[in-house]
Amino acid sequence: MNGKAVVVEETTNFSPMHSSITTESIRTTHIPAFSRLEDRLYRIFNRVITGRLDREHIRARLRGACEVNLIFIKRGKQDIGFGLATYYKARMGAETIYFVRPALGILKDVRGGIGRKALKQYITFYIQFKMRHPFHRVYIFSAPVSPIVYAGTAKYWRESYPRYDVPTPSRIERVRQAGLAHFGLQEVRPGILKHGFIPEIDGKDRERFAATRKNNPHVDFFFVQNPNFLQDEGLIVIVPVNFRSILGLLRGKRYD
Repeated sequence: MNGKAVVVEETTNFSPMHSSITTESIRTTHIPAFSRLEDRLYRIFNRVITGRLDREHIRARLRGACEVNLIFIKRGKQDIGFGLATYYKARMGAETIYFVRPALGILKDVRGGIGRKALKQYITFYIQFKMRHPFHRVYIFSAPVSPIVYAGTAKYWRESYPRYDVPTPSRIERVRQAGLAHFGLQEVRPGILKHGFIPEIDGKDRERFAATRKNNPHVDFFFVQNPNFLQDEGLIVIVPVNFRSILGLLRGKRYD
């Protein structure tokens, strides 16, 4: 890629009630400072979180990336959500690997079905990247602060760690340590990162989390591992993106 953003706009009627919702997909090698693209990402990022980030936070997140994928979710011409996936070439011992760091957000009044459909489009970024790098290991390195996001990852990615039903392999622990070293991150406790921001969460969200916890072992596991998630702490999650996991995704397999 030559660094020029490739923009594909796709109109999707998510439902009869949301016929004006569209998505815009962008793949590039970088997002220049003070560019229109940075402005858009900065504005929508700050609309979907509690608190406020400065531009340097976003620039630091993009620094060193070899590829950047973006989805903007739009109502008419207004951005109402986004998905960001940044890819980094790294070393783990003598091996060259790739890390993917995701970020997702959508305004509260349009979460639910629209968010889930946009997420499916977002996951195709991972699949396409792996297809372009078939001989290298690719790992998602994330730290969700939402128990619902964590549970969704565990449900659809069989090899996502940590999880309640299988122990974390030693190789995944090595990947976690390699990711911390590569990104210069410091854990506040083993397996926990502090973000400095949280998604917009209200009393209804807290009630939903508590109700879901009773029937969803993934959500319950998240609560146990990361009890301070409402204080902007995220649980580090490692997901190998390999052809077996991709096949499971394409088949719609679930690991409840």
